[in-house]
Amino acid sequence: GIETIKAQAAFARGTGIVVNERPNVVRGEYEKGREFAEQELSLAERCGNEAMMVQAHWALALCLKYLGEFIPAREHFERSLALYDHQRHAAHAFLYGAIVNRAHLGRLLAFLGYPAQGQAMTEEALSIAAKLRHPVGLCQALSPAIALAAFDRNVERVNELNEQILFHADEHGLPHYKTIGAIMRGWVSAMQGEAEQGSAEMLKGLAAFRNLETEQ
Repeated sequence: GIETIKAQAAFARGTGIVVNERPNVVRGEYEKGREFAEQELSLAERCGNEAMMVQAHWALALCLKYLGEFIPAREHFERSLALYDHQRHAAHAFLYGAIVNRAHLGRLLAFLGYPAQGQAMTEEALSIAAKLRHPVGLCQALSPAIALAAFDRNVERVNELNEQILFHADEHGLPHYKTIGAIMRGWVSAMQGEAEQGSAEMLKGLAAFRNLETEQ
């Protein structure tokens, strides 16, 4: 309600920290996530909080992408990238402004028929996350990169990237990405001719994925 929005506004003005709508997204509740992101963007604009705008544009773009609204999703991803300034914005905005935007925009560009641009954008995200040793950002960049490699049926590249996501998920306790890695390890096995084993691994990974209340 309005009191919640007012409280968030005061919190945002005082701290620069944004309430995260991501739980709606990972549960597949994209319309709810979209509504929350639109409220967050409106709030950020009223507060004049650019760091918050960076995350809000990203959140809205992500929901729009999963809803199949690719053109407005691209616009919001690009707006978020344009707004981000690492010298002026709070540290939390770095994940969205420098890494995750590029990773998801890269996959979206591939969907829109620009695979080379999409690949370049995704590689930028991976490079930034790896250079700055940001494990969550790296996993968030690896996931779309794995998907793009799978679309290309590049089994070797999927396997390479997937081993990285599994390593970092284990190392830093990130169960969401561990289950993605388990699913894609099964995909690699299936693509290498071990269809029965690969299918079993994928189903096991998917069950674990859903146990996390994740439908993304």
